[in-house]
Amino acid sequence: MLGALLRGRVHERLAAGLGARARVLEVNCGTGVDAVWLGSRGHRVLATDVSEAMVGQARLAVGRAGVAERVSVVTLALEELGILHGTERPFGAVLSNFGGLNCVADLDAVLADLAALVRPGGRAWLCIMGPVVPWEWAFFAARGNWRAAGRRLRRRPTWRGLPLQYPSVRSVRRSALATGWAPVRADALAALVPPPSPRTWPGATGACCAPSTGWNGGWPPAPRWCGPPTTTCWSWSDGERRAGWPLCCPACRAPLGIHTAGPDPTAPDCAGPDPAGAEVACPQGCASYRWHPFAGAAPTTAAPGAPAGAWGLLRPADRAAIERFLADYTHIRRAEGRGSDDPDHYRNLPAVPATDPLQWQWAMRARSWQHAEPRVLPAAGGARRVVDVGAGVGWLANRMAQRGHDVVAVDVSLDPLDGLGAARHYDSGFRCVQAHFDHLPFADACADVVLFDASLHYSVDYAVTLTEARRLLRPGGAVVVLDSPIYRHDRAGRQMVAERHADFERRFGRRSDSVASRQYLTPAELDRLGRELGLRWQRSRPFYGWRWAARPWVARLRRRRPPSRFELLVGRP
Repeated sequence: MLGALLRGRVHERLAAGLGARARVLEVNCGTGVDAVWLGSRGHRVLATDVSEAMVGQARLAVGRAGVAERVSVVTLALEELGILHGTERPFGAVLSNFGGLNCVADLDAVLADLAALVRPGGRAWLCIMGPVVPWEWAFFAARGNWRAAGRRLRRRPTWRGLPLQYPSVRSVRRSALATGWAPVRADALAALVPPPSPRTWPGATGACCAPSTGWNGGWPPAPRWCGPPTTTCWSWSDGERRAGWPLCCPACRAPLGIHTAGPDPTAPDCAGPDPAGAEVACPQGCASYRWHPFAGAAPTTAAPGAPAGAWGLLRPADRAAIERFLADYTHIRRAEGRGSDDPDHYRNLPAVPATDPLQWQWAMRARSWQHAEPRVLPAAGGARRVVDVGAGVGWLANRMAQRGHDVVAVDVSLDPLDGLGAARHYDSGFRCVQAHFDHLPFADACADVVLFDASLHYSVDYAVTLTEARRLLRPGGAVVVLDSPIYRHDRAGRQMVAERHADFERRFGRRSDSVASRQYLTPAELDRLGRELGLRWQRSRPFYGWRWAARPWVARLRRRRPPSRFELLVGRP
């Protein structure tokens, strides 16, 4: 009765998460109960098991159920899944029920094989038994069977002579992230279960097996004893990580049928570009959008796994203004000495040599991110989906992707030295999209973090820009602002803008005012935006050193305008 109840919970999750007529790979299928259930609902199933006896029983069950046309059963060990590569079309889902993965010595290798067999957008439901089960301990300890009580905690546990492992939540998560999977949901099949021999507890099974709470969007911070003594159900998705971000028209938000990840023949809705470039039209007739390859943009060789290019998703109405802005912006940035032909320059950012003319600025960027990272992307929170808006050369997108986060870098510039074109030097696997931050080409509720690093002050209207960022947030997500200047009073901000334009005109022959960007924030403006947009701001200050901290006092003594300050702003709905 207990096994049937827990299996029913797994079927509930499969019914909710599988699409219509999916192609499913089931490993350690046992007697074929799950394969028959899937086949009876129209799914096509390849069921595998290492035991010939189990495979024989599963084939009999499939034949009796009349689903032999949709379900195939083969003998195959978990460690031998690699032989399916190239011989089987990609699967839409994977199921491993009732602890089959507890029997493998190298969980990373199995998860990597499964990732290679699942198409982008697919999912895996993995039921794995954990090590911490107080109810099992209490049951056996009360009977004096200490060996059975501690069997999961032994260094090399066995069951009927078979070596086992009972991985913790953290270790399973680490293995999955290392092999390209991203956590979608983690929950226990039951909050409380009776001891392993329910015959000794008549009638208790149904009463005790109340379902536990599920947690979406990350790993549960729940105590590990919540799980049942036999199995825990994990649901994973590699689709977001591998297929990229589905893109939509920036004007009407109609899906374009393309992803940031580029060409992938296994994804029918991913019309990726060919090397010569590609073009896709909005289904509503708004405009056509082109793919811009990065390869050959500079004499250096692109890094393995680097972005191949970016989809250009600017609204026609924005293109002329952006071209004027980029003409000034690029001219000034080149004159300031930004960019390099050395790939290591980009890969090492924000670290630069002391001889770099902008070393002081990169040192500030490094301290800002050192302050922000544990507050915005804590390691315990699992992989996050991040939109890096105004990403520039992509150094911060690269750093976040190196830590396992799924990142898309957005900027209006494709410049190979100082824009998204520089992303060809990184091998961390983030994606690039050319877009305006007031018209982001992504669906609603697709990101955990929308990040503006030294970019929000380029907005013409903060309310419009932040409304668009807020639209992308999933429940629990955050808008994050870094390294945008903040002045206590509006007068000081206006004075800074006038001084800056005059300085640029004197040094570079251009005022850089083709776009009327705001260029600074004030506390009063942040409060107003928070009320209007329903954002609760959390503000904190990085420490840039005592010399920086003394700037307000120095300015007061010299009777100059108050200097700007930089804060970490985290806005949550």
